[in-house]
Amino acid sequence: HKMYGCNCDSDYDGYDCALRLCPSGDDPMTGNGADTAANPVQYNDQQQVSCKAGGGTFTLSFRGKTTVAIDYNADVSAITAALEALPTLGEGHVSVLLTGSQACTESGTASTSFTVEFLQDFGSLPLLVTDDSNLFNLNAISGDASLSVSKQIDGTKEDAQCSSRGLCDTTTGYCTCNTNYDTSNGYA
Repeated sequence: HKMYGCNCDSDYDGYDCALRLCPSGDDPMTGNGADTAANPVQYNDQQQVSCKAGGGTFTLSFRGKTTVAIDYNADVSAITAALEALPTLGEGHVSVLLTGSQACTESGTASTSFTVEFLQDFGSLPLLVTDDSNLFNLNAISGDASLSVSKQIDGTKEDAQCSSRGLCDTTTGYCTCNTNYDTSNGYA
């Protein structure tokens, strides 16, 4: 009266993990042109990280993988590099925009923030998970250090196998594109 299944390695699927997964992505024929009820404009998922600290480090996790320690005064390139080093993201998969010159500041009651836009992971994504246990404030008047994440824009792009414009060969993991379609990074 039990059913067993396999926990497949990355890029494999099926009850016995014998099927190869094909790349997935946004359907290039949806979400562009005039914004209509039948074809609404689509968006990448964007999350805002707010930080108030005068020293220390923090980490961000995405889908169970955690960044190296990020300095409180990290610039946009350091934050981007830490996120892109995650195996659940990868190089070129995020865009980071800072509202100031560094990730965290201790000034008054306000916090600084940066936005992470996911460029290759589509749909509504789980929130980044923060760890602020190594952040601190230098001035007792500033209160406790804090780090939080909020959803700015919920991702609405599809994440369909072969971008809904081809057929997946589950023996090789390659897509055979429909007529008049070819491979792409989803933006060109």
